Amino acid sequence: MTTADLKASFEERLGEVGLHVELLRELDRVTAFGRPRLVHSEKPISPSQVHILVSSTFLQLYNLVESTVNSCLEELKRSVGAGGRWQVEELSDEIRRQWVRSKARTHVDLSPEHRLAEALALCDHISARMPATAVKIEAGGGGNWDDLQIEDLSKRIGVKLTISKRVRSNVKRDRIDDDGALVVVRKRRNDLAHGSLSFVACSDGLTVTFIDEVTQAVGEYMRDFVLSFSSYIDMEEFIKVGNRSAPQGGAA
Repeated sequence: MTTADLKASFEERLGEVGLHVELLRELDRVTAFGRPRLVHSEKPISPSQVHILVSSTFLQLYNLVESTVNSCLEELKRSVGAGGRWQVEELSDEIRRQWVRSKARTHVDLSPEHRLAEALALCDHISARMPATAVKIEAGGGGNWDDLQIEDLSKRIGVKLTISKRVRSNVKRDRIDDDGALVVVRKRRNDLAHGSLSFVACSDGLTVTFIDEVTQAVGEYMRDFVLSFSSYIDMEEFIKVGNRSAPQGGAA
């Protein structure tokens, strides 16, 4: 996968969510004139069925967020180790920290013997001047991705998020109980996944207009995230400035 693939994949997934919301808007329109029926069916579409469809939007949006973050990290991992091009000391401070952490497993509870073995393996790698291998980044998230988690990850690995003022304001604007759009998506998705809320209860009181607005806020924010991350990779900002091979001043 390339950064162009990242962008295309994101837009494709976002488009799928858009199709779902388009269906919700159409259902909302026709239900204003009564309870619609499916073609060749005498049974009308029930309010509970509509609630279930509305609630499933939270699952789709969260899947979009998590898959997008993971895809970006996988592309970064591949880029760092691609072709054995760089030595460890050429990595940026943030990525070198992540590389050492994953290589020496400093975040894992190991016995003294295993801790020593990992440290020796790291020393051997560096002393032999072997090139940097693909970096494994402990991303966090784990069902808890929202804008705060994304911003923390970006800061930790040195990605400068270029989120427009309008998009940032929109995604952080209070939607439910003082939570912004991405936090609402995370919470509602987890409530559904853990069984804390039924699909019918999850969307109780929510309008299709609300779902549409949340979808747009999340989509715009994640698009800016993908563009920022793609620029970071294309410009080789995971490498110290003097060692980068990409032209300075902006990705094509």
